[in-house]
Amino acid sequence: MDQRAYGEHADAEERHWWFAARRRIVRDVVASLGLPPPSEVRLLEFGSGTGGNLPMLAEFGAITALEPNDEARAIAGERMPRARHVASLDELDEHGDAAPFHAALALDVIEHLDEPEAILRDVRARLHPGAPLVVTVPAHAWMFGDHDRYLHHRRRYSKPLLRAHLEGGGFSVEWMSFMNCALFPLAIAARGLEAARARLRPAREPAARGMELPPAVVNRVFLELFAAERFLIGRGAVPTGLSLIGVARA
Repeated sequence: MDQRAYGEHADAEERHWWFAARRRIVRDVVASLGLPPPSEVRLLEFGSGTGGNLPMLAEFGAITALEPNDEARAIAGERMPRARHVASLDELDEHGDAAPFHAALALDVIEHLDEPEAILRDVRARLHPGAPLVVTVPAHAWMFGDHDRYLHHRRRYSKPLLRAHLEGGGFSVEWMSFMNCALFPLAIAARGLEAARARLRPAREPAARGMELPPAVVNRVFLELFAAERFLIGRGAVPTGLSLIGVARA
């Protein structure tokens, strides 16, 4: 991710409709996993960024937040000081922490990785047998654009590619679904406008899009539209969307 993006993410993810709605959806997914009582659970968020998901995840157990970027990890540490913050899985070994995790989350992370299968195998090795991994990724390779380049994405995913990377990482896919369907047409229009501008203008530095907080009414409407998909996800009822979400088992 571009270094400039971390501060913008930290500012946006508290209230912005996309982050807030994704948290609601992920919370419902985690609640459906059948985990032990929170007092017994160890959760790993792989690629925790600036920590926007950590307060929600703390409802389900003790959190280890793995984030290699120093700036993002510092922001996350301030936001959620009672979580354990590490820069790598190797850091757990260095501190003699070999206890397996009951679940892991990789929320919009593996699209940044050059070798996702190898990293996923490392994550799987830290999980109890049968433990779940909750994963979200951006969808549709044809939508790859300036925003993806700004965030240093390596790819956007199809269902077959996500399945291949998860299975190559030692996981068995339980289910996967598109999400953020209601606002998909607006995103297509935005990509079309972006492509038209690119043809008319010389090459420019990639820039973030969609991190600005919209007017309160618009933000609320978009949040509720996106979050409402939590009642459909996992049932195969979301035909397409801007992202994919899935659960796989170690």
